[in-house]
Amino acid sequence: DPAIALDVAQAVAALPESLRAVFVLKQWEGYSHEEIATLLDISPGASRVRHSRALDSLRSALEP
Repeated sequence: DPAIALDVAQAVAALPESLRAVFVLKQWEGYSHEEIATLLDISPGASRVRHSRALDSLRSALEP
């Protein structure tokens, strides 16, 4: 559904950059948290926390 795709794209775009970067690398690009940590110069734990926060934010933004 194009409307849902647009809603998701807008919600992802509204994420803070630090969360958006981890979310995109993990969900869309398929990187592991260890790989993301290396790419973004953060710890794997920070990557996991940012990913979790991004998911929570997206769930809230996309709830009906």
